[in-house]
Amino acid sequence: MRITHIPSGTVAYCAQTRSQYENRQRAEAELSRRITESKNAASAKRLNDHRASQAIAERSSRVFTWNVQRGTVVDHATGRSWRLKDFARGKIS
Repeated sequence: MRITHIPSGTVAYCAQTRSQYENRQRAEAELSRRITESKNAASAKRLNDHRASQAIAERSSRVFTWNVQRGTVVDHATGRSWRLKDFARGKIS
């Protein structure tokens, strides 16, 4: 017995027994399992893509490093560094 789900094009085939009725039931069960599995996979992919799109910052997108122990601030885009006191007061020229 061969069954095709027309909207998705999924095909299930069963020829385990001599009974057409049993083969049809098994093929329908397999087809249902495959369709459900593909829907769940698509749903999980959409959810993972949505979660990934919400990730705001990566480690490489850091702009400044504040080293309080040394009293310095480093701008990673330009490579410049300032004293922490001057940077906090706005003297970054």
